[in-house]
Amino acid sequence: MLRGVSAALAASLLAGCVDTAGEFRSTGASVALARAAIVGPRGASVAMASLDGAPAAVNARFAGLFAAAAAARDMPLAQAAGANYLVRGYLSAYPVEEGTAIGYVWDVFDTGKHRTRRVTDAIIIKSADSDAWRLASDRVLESLAAKSADDLALFLAETPEALAFAKVATPAPNVPAPLAFAPAAN
Repeated sequence: MLRGVSAALAASLLAGCVDTAGEFRSTGASVALARAAIVGPRGASVAMASLDGAPAAVNARFAGLFAAAAAARDMPLAQAAGANYLVRGYLSAYPVEEGTAIGYVWDVFDTGKHRTRRVTDAIIIKSADSDAWRLASDRVLESLAAKSADDLALFLAETPEALAFAKVATPAPNVPAPLAFAPAAN
């Protein structure tokens, strides 16, 4: 398990520093990903209430890629009625100095409909187009879905529901019973 945590920590430290095949890069990285790998988002279910901002075809492609990324991270997606958290998502594409940014915003609400967190980030594509959404290839959307699933899973791993699940699901350490000594015969 220590090896897995070390790998997750190393990956999270490098994630924001490396261009992916020179085409695009993430605008942020999170060291807390290693800690979240220990707890995980299980136990904190989430329902996707809406996804806006991009053209319908882009939203549909992203939604499918996000569902796969969430499943790969053990993030339980649920129907709104049974979820611990409700998420409203927004995708955006806009020009930046380095090219084009394609980003996401997740507003996360609890069951009382109070916003508990805003999760946001973007990837930079080293290219420009008058219609920025034309740059949203499957590869770009897959990277964006993975990054957004990482960020949402990171938040969910810190929730009371995920912490309680981890406590129940984590087996007690295998500690040998204390040795019992019989009194010496006189």
